Amino acid sequence: MCEVIEVIEVNYLTKDYGGHKGIFDLSLSIKKGEVYGFIGPNGAGKSTTMRHMMGFSRADNGNVTIKNLDSWKDKEKIKEFTGYLAGEIALPNDMTGLQYLKLISKMRKMQSFDYAEELLKYFKINPNAGIKKMSKGMK
Repeated sequence: MCEVIEVIEVNYLTKDYGGHKGIFDLSLSIKKGEVYGFIGPNGAGKSTTMRHMMGFSRADNGNVTIKNLDSWKDKEKIKEFTGYLAGEIALPNDMTGLQYLKLISKMRKMQSFDYAEELLKYFKINPNAGIKKMSKGMK
């Protein structure tokens, strides 16, 4: 029998912006191998939930854990193995993709760039292209 592992746990998460805006007592569990997407109208709390998952915002109540790490207290550790791409992308337009990837790998103190190069080859991405000319999907 295989063990069920909860990778992401959201427990009674609340962020109250006033005027009935925010998220209230949200709970969900995402297990290893599952894929989830958030859908809903503007103001439903999709972005707020993601900001809490990534440790960008502190909840009024409840908590989020990723691989048993608290998303607020352990946000730096969580960033070592997660990625987050917001709907609005703000990247430096004066760099190439390769320059940007190297900057990020340095900021994250990555020991090797080998995996990034492997992914670039696999997806047939030209890392020398300027970010300004890249499509949103390419970014």
